[in-house]
Formats: sequence, structure tokens, C-alpha cells
Amino acid sequence: MFDVFIIKHKPRGHNDLADRLARLTSALEDDKDMMIEHLPTISISTIEAISIGITEEEPTWMDPIQAFLENDRLLDDRTEAKKLKLRAS
Repeated sequence: MFDVFIIKHKPRGHNDLADRLARLTSALEDDKDMMIEHLPTISISTIEAISIGITEEEPTWMDPIQAFLENDRLLDDRTEAKKLKLRAS
């Protein structure tokens, strides 16, 4: 089990490695001769829920949605507030 881990948001433009992995995976899905290994038992014995804190170096598009979901805080602009409610749902 991990003692500590950090999750950082990476902009799409800097996500080449994940894009290549996704393309490789989708190419493999088309291969009907792919070997699949079935595990005889589950690999974990208990399910644990953890609370994570996300620290961002600069604001992201998710911040207003998170503020609304956690604290019912909306933007001052009524039109933008309405859009935010739709996105949050």
C-alpha cells in the first residue's frame, strides 16, 4: 500500500505519453487473438476509501464546479451560474 501519492493535473498539450498508451490500447482491442489472463482470486481483500486533497498550482476549470458542489457557492454572473449548475450535474 502507498503511504503518500500526489496527483497533478496535466494539460492535454503535455499528455503525449497517455495519448500514445490510449492509441496502443485501442489498437490491441481490435486484435481478436489477444491473450487474456483470468486471476483465480481477487487481488485485494478489502476495499478502502480514502480522502484526497488536491493542491493546484493555479486555478483550473474544475474549481468553480468543486466550490458549487462542496459549498453551494455560485458565480456572481447569473448566466455563468446557470451554466455552472448544468455542468455540475
